[in-house]
Amino acid sequence: MPMEKDVLVRVPFARFRNETLVEFFNDELAVIKRLGAGAIGIKAVSDDLIVAAGDVVAVLDPLKGSFFTPDIVEQDLLRNGVVRTVSTKANSKLHDPAADKRLAARNVLLVLKNYGNIPRRTYDDGTAAIDDLLRELNKTEMLPNVTALKLADDIADLTAANTRFAELMQARYQEAGTRPLVPMKEARARAEELQYKLIKRVEAIVTLNGIDFSPELTSFVQEYNAIAKRYKNILASEKGRRKASTGGNANNDDETTPEDTPDAPDPDVDAPEETPETPPVAPTS
Repeated sequence: MPMEKDVLVRVPFARFRNETLVEFFNDELAVIKRLGAGAIGIKAVSDDLIVAAGDVVAVLDPLKGSFFTPDIVEQDLLRNGVVRTVSTKANSKLHDPAADKRLAARNVLLVLKNYGNIPRRTYDDGTAAIDDLLRELNKTEMLPNVTALKLADDIADLTAANTRFAELMQARYQEAGTRPLVPMKEARARAEELQYKLIKRVEAIVTLNGIDFSPELTSFVQEYNAIAKRYKNILASEKGRRKASTGGNANNDDETTPEDTPDAPDPDVDAPEETPETPPVAPTS
Protein backbone atom coordinates (compact mmCIF):
# COMPACT_ATOMS: atom_id res chain seq x y z
CA MET A 1 0.00 0.00 0.00
CA PRO A 2 1.55 3.34 -1.01
CA MET A 3 2.48 5.73 1.75
CA GLU A 4 2.60 9.48 2.08
CA LYS A 5 5.70 11.50 1.36
CA ASP A 6 8.15 12.78 3.96
CA VAL A 7 8.79 9.37 5.47
CA LEU A 8 12.42 10.38 6.02
CA VAL A 9 13.33 12.76 8.83
CA ARG A 10 14.42 16.17 7.52
CA VAL A 11 17.78 17.45 8.72
CA PRO A 12 19.07 21.04 8.19
CA PHE A 13 22.34 19.91 6.59
CA ALA A 14 23.38 23.51 5.94
CA ARG A 15 23.83 23.97 9.69
CA PHE A 16 26.39 21.17 9.98
CA ARG A 17 30.03 21.94 10.45
CA ASN A 18 32.10 20.40 7.69
CA GLU A 19 33.36 17.65 9.97
CA THR A 20 29.83 16.83 11.16
CA LEU A 21 28.53 16.68 7.60
CA VAL A 22 31.27 14.21 6.68
CA GLU A 23 30.42 12.09 9.74
CA PHE A 24 26.75 12.06 8.72
CA PHE A 25 27.62 10.93 5.19
CA ASN A 26 29.90 8.21 6.57
CA ASP A 27 27.11 6.86 8.79
CA GLU A 28 24.50 7.03 6.05
CA LEU A 29 26.70 5.54 3.32
CA ALA A 30 27.73 2.70 5.63
CA VAL A 31 24.05 1.73 5.91
CA ILE A 32 23.58 1.99 2.15
CA LYS A 33 26.66 -0.16 1.51
CA ARG A 34 25.49 -2.83 3.97
CA LEU A 35 21.94 -3.00 2.62
CA GLY A 36 22.85 -2.47 -1.02
CA ALA A 37 22.04 0.68 -2.96
CA GLY A 38 20.53 -1.37 -5.78
CA ALA A 39 18.26 -3.27 -3.41
CA ILE A 40 17.05 0.00 -1.89
CA GLY A 41 16.57 1.47 -5.36
CA ILE A 42 19.00 4.39 -5.10
CA LYS A 43 22.16 3.17 -6.80
CA ALA A 44 22.65 6.03 -9.28
CA VAL A 45 22.17 8.86 -6.80
CA SER A 46 24.08 6.94 -4.13
CA ASP A 47 27.09 6.57 -6.43
CA ASP A 48 27.00 10.31 -7.15
CA LEU A 49 26.71 11.12 -3.44
CA ILE A 50 29.75 8.98 -2.65
CA VAL A 51 31.80 11.02 -5.12
CA ALA A 52 30.45 14.33 -3.80
CA ALA A 53 31.08 13.36 -0.18
CA GLY A 54 34.62 12.41 -1.18
CA ASP A 55 35.10 15.89 -2.65
CA VAL A 56 34.10 17.46 0.68
CA VAL A 57 36.66 15.28 2.47
CA ALA A 58 39.32 16.11 -0.14
CA VAL A 59 38.90 19.83 0.51
CA LEU A 60 38.54 19.48 4.27
CA ASP A 61 41.59 17.32 4.99
CA PRO A 62 44.37 19.72 3.92
CA LEU A 63 42.62 22.66 5.59
CA LYS A 64 41.67 21.03 8.89
CA GLY A 65 45.23 20.29 9.97
CA SER A 66 46.69 23.61 8.90
CA PHE A 67 49.31 25.30 11.08
CA PHE A 68 47.36 28.55 10.62
CA THR A 69 43.96 27.24 11.76
CA PRO A 70 44.24 28.35 15.45
CA ASP A 71 45.13 31.90 14.37
CA ILE A 72 42.32 31.88 11.83
CA VAL A 73 39.80 30.84 14.47
CA GLU A 74 41.03 33.57 16.82
CA GLN A 75 40.98 36.22 14.10
CA ASP A 76 37.49 35.19 13.05
CA LEU A 77 36.31 35.64 16.63
CA LEU A 78 37.97 39.05 16.69
CA ARG A 79 36.34 40.38 13.52
CA ASN A 80 32.95 38.97 14.50
CA GLY A 81 33.35 40.69 17.85
CA VAL A 82 33.83 44.03 16.12
CA VAL A 83 30.69 43.44 14.03
CA ARG A 84 28.78 42.77 17.23
CA THR A 85 30.23 45.93 18.79
CA VAL A 86 28.95 48.04 15.89
CA SER A 87 25.53 46.40 16.19
CA THR A 88 25.47 46.88 19.98
CA LYS A 89 26.40 50.55 19.74
CA ALA A 90 23.71 51.16 17.14
CA ASN A 91 21.07 49.31 19.15
CA SER A 92 21.94 51.28 22.27
CA LYS A 93 21.01 54.51 20.48
CA LEU A 94 17.64 53.42 19.11
CA HIS A 95 15.88 55.23 21.95
CA ASP A 96 18.38 58.02 22.51
CA PRO A 97 16.85 61.42 23.39
CA ALA A 98 18.66 62.92 20.40
CA ALA A 99 16.74 62.43 17.16
CA ASP A 100 19.91 62.42 15.02
CA LYS A 101 21.32 59.51 17.02
CA ARG A 102 18.10 57.53 16.77
CA LEU A 103 18.08 58.03 13.00
CA ALA A 104 21.76 57.17 12.75
CA ALA A 105 21.19 53.97 14.73
CA ARG A 106 18.36 52.86 12.46
CA ASN A 107 20.35 53.62 9.32
CA VAL A 108 23.39 51.65 10.51
CA LEU A 109 21.26 48.71 11.64
CA LEU A 110 19.48 48.74 8.29
CA VAL A 111 22.84 48.35 6.55
CA LEU A 112 23.84 45.55 8.93
CA LYS A 113 20.56 43.77 8.28
CA ASN A 114 21.38 43.59 4.56
CA TYR A 115 24.27 41.24 5.37
CA GLY A 116 22.37 38.90 7.68
CA ASN A 117 24.18 36.99 10.38
CA ILE A 118 27.80 37.50 9.30
CA PRO A 119 29.30 35.28 12.03
CA ARG A 120 27.35 32.29 10.66
CA ARG A 121 28.67 32.74 7.12
CA THR A 122 31.44 30.65 5.68
CA TYR A 123 34.95 31.97 6.20
CA ASP A 124 35.30 33.20 2.63
CA ASP A 125 31.72 34.46 2.44
CA GLY A 126 32.19 36.26 5.75
CA THR A 127 35.26 38.03 4.44
CA ALA A 128 33.42 39.15 1.31
CA ALA A 129 30.37 40.25 3.32
CA ILE A 130 32.49 42.33 5.67
CA ASP A 131 34.29 43.92 2.73
CA ASP A 132 30.90 44.89 1.27
CA LEU A 133 29.66 46.08 4.65
CA LEU A 134 32.70 48.30 5.06
CA ARG A 135 32.14 49.82 1.63
CA GLU A 136 28.57 50.65 2.66
CA LEU A 137 29.60 52.17 5.98
CA ASN A 138 32.35 54.22 4.34
CA LYS A 139 30.05 55.86 1.81
CA THR A 140 29.80 59.64 2.05
CA GLU A 141 26.10 59.54 2.84
CA MET A 142 26.78 57.27 5.82
CA LEU A 143 29.35 59.61 7.38
CA PRO A 144 26.79 61.50 9.54
CA ASN A 145 25.57 58.18 10.95
CA VAL A 146 29.08 56.93 11.67
CA THR A 147 29.97 60.23 13.32
CA ALA A 148 26.80 60.36 15.43
CA LEU A 149 27.41 56.86 16.77
CA LYS A 150 31.19 57.30 17.09
CA LEU A 151 31.89 54.25 14.94
CA ALA A 152 35.00 55.48 13.09
CA ASP A 153 37.43 53.56 15.29
CA ASP A 154 35.31 50.42 15.13
CA ILE A 155 35.19 50.61 11.34
CA ALA A 156 38.97 50.97 11.26
CA ASP A 157 39.33 47.98 13.61
CA LEU A 158 37.00 45.89 11.44
CA THR A 159 38.94 46.80 8.32
CA ALA A 160 42.21 45.74 9.92
CA ALA A 161 40.73 42.54 11.37
CA ASN A 162 39.18 41.47 8.07
CA THR A 163 42.38 42.20 6.15
CA ARG A 164 44.40 40.15 8.63
CA PHE A 165 41.87 37.31 8.39
CA ALA A 166 42.13 37.25 4.60
CA GLU A 167 45.92 37.14 4.88
CA LEU A 168 45.77 34.17 7.24
CA MET A 169 43.40 32.30 4.93
CA GLN A 170 45.71 32.93 1.99
CA ALA A 171 48.64 31.64 4.02
CA ARG A 172 46.69 28.50 4.87
CA TYR A 173 45.94 27.82 1.23
CA GLN A 174 49.57 28.38 0.31
CA GLU A 175 50.67 26.06 3.11
CA ALA A 176 48.51 23.32 1.57
CA GLY A 177 50.37 23.81 -1.72
CA THR A 178 47.57 25.17 -3.86
CA ARG A 179 44.04 26.25 -3.17
CA PRO A 180 41.66 23.31 -3.71
CA LEU A 181 40.27 23.25 -7.24
CA VAL A 182 36.80 22.80 -5.75
CA PRO A 183 36.05 25.35 -2.99
CA MET A 184 34.44 23.93 0.14
CA LYS A 185 31.25 25.90 -0.49
CA GLU A 186 30.88 24.33 -3.94
CA ALA A 187 31.74 20.84 -2.68
CA ARG A 188 29.21 21.11 0.14
CA ALA A 189 26.49 22.49 -2.12
CA ARG A 190 26.88 19.56 -4.53
CA ALA A 191 26.88 16.99 -1.72
CA GLU A 192 23.83 18.52 -0.04
CA GLU A 193 21.99 18.68 -3.37
CA LEU A 194 22.60 14.97 -3.94
CA GLN A 195 21.61 14.16 -0.36
CA TYR A 196 18.21 15.79 -0.89
CA LYS A 197 17.93 14.03 -4.25
CA LEU A 198 18.51 10.71 -2.49
CA ILE A 199 15.81 11.55 0.06
CA LYS A 200 13.35 12.41 -2.71
CA ARG A 201 14.19 9.18 -4.55
CA VAL A 202 13.50 7.05 -1.49
CA GLU A 203 10.25 8.87 -0.78
CA ALA A 204 9.13 8.45 -4.38
CA ILE A 205 9.67 4.70 -4.11
CA VAL A 206 7.75 4.56 -0.84
CA THR A 207 4.92 6.67 -2.24
CA LEU A 208 4.54 4.40 -5.27
CA ASN A 209 5.16 1.02 -3.67
CA GLY A 210 4.85 1.33 0.10
CA ILE A 211 7.54 1.02 2.74
CA ASP A 212 7.42 -2.80 2.50
CA PHE A 213 8.50 -2.71 -1.16
CA SER A 214 11.68 -4.52 -0.09
CA PRO A 215 13.26 -5.50 3.24
CA GLU A 216 16.24 -3.33 2.34
CA LEU A 217 14.05 -0.26 1.73
CA THR A 218 12.23 -0.81 5.02
CA SER A 219 15.51 -1.15 6.90
CA PHE A 220 16.99 1.90 5.21
CA VAL A 221 14.05 4.12 6.16
CA GLN A 222 14.25 2.97 9.78
CA GLU A 223 18.03 3.26 10.06
CA TYR A 224 18.23 6.55 8.18
CA ASN A 225 15.64 8.11 10.46
CA ALA A 226 17.54 6.93 13.52
CA ILE A 227 20.72 8.54 12.16
CA ALA A 228 18.91 11.74 11.18
CA LYS A 229 17.33 12.09 14.62
CA ARG A 230 20.70 11.58 16.28
CA TYR A 231 22.27 14.36 14.24
CA LYS A 232 19.33 16.67 14.84
CA ASN A 233 19.91 16.11 18.55
CA ILE A 234 23.56 17.06 18.06
CA LEU A 235 22.49 20.33 16.44
CA ALA A 236 20.00 20.98 19.23
CA SER A 237 22.69 20.37 21.85
CA GLU A 238 25.07 22.77 20.13
CA LYS A 239 22.33 25.38 19.95
CA GLY A 240 21.62 24.87 23.66
CA ARG A 241 25.28 25.40 24.52
CA ARG A 242 25.34 28.59 22.46
CA LYS A 243 22.18 29.79 24.18
CA ALA A 244 23.68 29.14 27.59
CA SER A 245 26.95 30.86 26.71
CA THR A 246 25.17 33.94 25.33
CA GLY A 247 22.69 34.31 28.18
CA GLY A 248 19.71 32.95 26.26
CA ASN A 249 20.21 34.86 22.99
CA ALA A 250 21.02 31.96 20.70
CA ASN A 251 19.92 32.19 17.09
CA ASN A 252 16.44 30.73 16.61
CA ASP A 253 16.64 30.26 12.84
CA ASP A 254 16.71 26.69 11.63
CA GLU A 255 17.65 27.59 8.08
CA THR A 256 21.13 29.04 7.89
CA THR A 257 23.79 29.45 5.29
CA PRO A 258 26.30 26.63 5.12
CA GLU A 259 29.64 27.37 6.46
CA ASP A 260 32.46 26.99 4.10
CA THR A 261 34.31 25.85 7.16
CA PRO A 262 37.16 25.74 7.64
CA ASP A 263 36.87 27.36 4.27
CA ALA A 264 33.11 27.86 7.21
CA PRO A 265 31.35 27.96 10.79
CA ASP A 266 34.42 27.33 9.32
CA PRO A 267 33.08 27.00 11.75
CA ASP A 268 35.55 25.70 14.12
CA VAL A 269 33.79 27.81 16.73
CA ASP A 270 30.20 28.36 17.81
CA ALA A 271 28.41 31.10 15.94
CA PRO A 272 27.12 34.14 17.78
CA GLU A 273 23.60 35.46 17.61
CA GLU A 274 22.25 37.32 14.59
CA THR A 275 22.24 41.05 14.14
CA PRO A 276 18.95 42.30 15.66
CA GLU A 277 16.04 43.16 13.40
CA THR A 278 15.25 46.84 13.07
CA PRO A 279 12.23 48.73 11.78
CA PRO A 280 12.47 50.05 8.22
CA VAL A 281 13.66 53.60 7.94
CA ALA A 282 14.05 56.09 5.17
CA PRO A 283 17.65 56.49 3.96
CA THR A 284 19.59 59.54 5.01
CA SER A 285 19.39 62.49 2.71
